[in-house]
Amino acid sequence: MFSLLSGLWKYLFTKTELFTLIVGLDYAGKTTLLEQMKSMYLGMDPLPEEKITPTVGLNRTRAHPNWTEVLVTWDVGGQRSLIGMWDRYFNEAHAVVFVIDSSDTVRMDEARSTFHTVVADPRLAGAPVLLLCNKMDKDDAIDPDVVADAFGVTDVPDHNMHVAPICAKDGTGVTEAIDWLLAALQTSPRQIIR
Repeated sequence: MFSLLSGLWKYLFTKTELFTLIVGLDYAGKTTLLEQMKSMYLGMDPLPEEKITPTVGLNRTRAHPNWTEVLVTWDVGGQRSLIGMWDRYFNEAHAVVFVIDSSDTVRMDEARSTFHTVVADPRLAGAPVLLLCNKMDKDDAIDPDVVADAFGVTDVPDHNMHVAPICAKDGTGVTEAIDWLLAALQTSPRQIIR
């Protein structure tokens, strides 16, 4: 009888942890995105924009988007000196969120090259990939369809991939993007312990 009640308790109150790696070049808006997620899913006030500094190392957050799942996010710094440590998280990541500054045309080739390095890594095979075109509030932001073509997202094998426009600063598009990610994780071939 105890094991039946224990099993029922676990079923009702244990949440599945979904590990998500947030990467992208420095100044793409990864930490601002994380702050918006804290606001949306934890009810915390996001840090003011002027208090957000480039991540050195790792920011970790546990968000509760629904009753059954915990979205554990790892926001890893995007400076050139830190990109080499991203792969430390590849084996455990269930999904990847790659954030780009869609208004930074100067670094778009670097962002595309870095994106392809990440998604080509065999340790991430099968992981859903969400490519977020951030800073869509800027006049010179590149259309997400143009980014998708330039990044060749339809040519990337082994991943369920989605490109979404967002403005992390005010949260526009973030909920829809995270909803896609959660749905993609439900059908992901990555090992998720439920």
